[in-house]
Amino acid sequence: LDLSAPAFSAEGRKKLEELAERYHKAFAASDEEFGKTTVTEHVIDTGDARPIKQPARPVPVPMRPEVKKLVENLLHQRAIERSSSPWNSPVVLVLKKDGTIRMCVDYRKLNAVTKKDAYPLPNQDALLMSLRGKKYFTALDLASGYYQIPMADKDKEKTAFSALGELFQFVVLPFGLSTSPACFNRMMQEVFGDL
Repeated sequence: LDLSAPAFSAEGRKKLEELAERYHKAFAASDEEFGKTTVTEHVIDTGDARPIKQPARPVPVPMRPEVKKLVENLLHQRAIERSSSPWNSPVVLVLKKDGTIRMCVDYRKLNAVTKKDAYPLPNQDALLMSLRGKKYFTALDLASGYYQIPMADKDKEKTAFSALGELFQFVVLPFGLSTSPACFNRMMQEVFGDL
């Protein structure tokens, strides 16, 4: 939070500092820190589908140290935990433009048996029109936004994935589930809908 901008008077700056201090838990101190909402939890409705166990995909030897680091980071963040789930989805490694690796979980088979959520995604034109005539604007960066939504306990096992010979499961909403965008947008609408 940059309070040195000339738009703030000394009194305004002091009030903002007091407000930020009072609600300090609402702000992440680092990119690796994120909170959890109590507004919702994510449910994966697979009806009576039997657990789907897919084989792990091999991780190329040169990529293993970075994958290990990614997994350790997710464990440290408490985004995942070790698992003994009957479900398993494979990990897919994607090389990013900067040469680092993005670890994704291929949830296509889980998504195929998951009941769809038709909650609408925001319409950008409608959002822009809603800004007309407004006096105040803000920008929020929800660090690891999906990771701020907890998984329902009964559905954590469905998010299981294998990496480097171990099985893990998400305790927060992962990317790649067909219902993740709807869940996230529903939560955002519930929190910010009337603003």
